[in-house]
Amino acid sequence: MNGKTSNNSAKLAAATLAISVAKLAATTLIILIIAAPLKLIALAIPIIATLLRRNACKAIRGRVASSVS
Repeated sequence: MNGKTSNNSAKLAAATLAISVAKLAATTLIILIIAAPLKLIALAIPIIATLLRRNACKAIRGRVASSVS
């Protein structure tokens, strides 16, 4: 009887470990899926800010040039 109980305990421990690993993998995958768009947004913000600054500088230069002439 002790051998069967020990064997069942080992199987239960292995099953519990497998479930824990599966939960951890699923959680990691979900975090990666959620984080991907946020990374893209974080990369896009500096690019958009640079483009807006360039356009603003061009507009200021255009106004200065038109007011001088």
